[in-house]
Amino acid sequence: MLARPGIVVAPGVCDGISARCALEAGFDCLYQRRVYNTCVWESGYQLDFSCAATTAAKLGMPDLAIATLPDFVQNATIITGLSYSTPLIADADTGLGGPAMVARTVQMYDRAGITGLHIEDQFTTNEAEEMGAKIIIFSLVSCIVAAHGVREAMALLKKTGTDHTSARRMDPRKFFKAVELDEVSEIDRRAGGTALGSIMI
Repeated sequence: MLARPGIVVAPGVCDGISARCALEAGFDCLYQRRVYNTCVWESGYQLDFSCAATTAAKLGMPDLAIATLPDFVQNATIITGLSYSTPLIADADTGLGGPAMVARTVQMYDRAGITGLHIEDQFTTNEAEEMGAKIIIFSLVSCIVAAHGVREAMALLKKTGTDHTSARRMDPRKFFKAVELDEVSEIDRRAGGTALGSIMI
């Protein structure tokens, strides 16, 4: 298939019925992917089996990382069982764990009859911190506070008509603290970032 000229088109599938529809439409390669979309590869056609869509179809839930390896492998088994001659390429996400789990993921997908898979190379929070990086996750509450802070700053700017008055009334440091971004500004300062005193709100 890869030796053929042309491209591989991959419509997304997430379960037996969507895979059957794609096969009946004439696609001759299946592809499992985390997002429900269409992929294009070189040579031939390809069908996209989606982890996010699998979570929705199998569990009736959004992609909140609640589906497990057996959920994905079971759907892969169903899909490969529809046409043993049709290759299935799987998106194995990050391998769903450390080295031992990656090995198990590959083994279980292989037993399901897939032709190949790919694994994302992503940092975990711990790995990032070991390399000197810091991952900051903002809560919805802090985002709402930030939105209100920006709205108040813009209203003041609109009322006074100058950036200078706005900046004097709302010190950037106080603003960052109000919207719970003071930790970000401290990280920026330690990294050699611009002094906050020069920021105009």
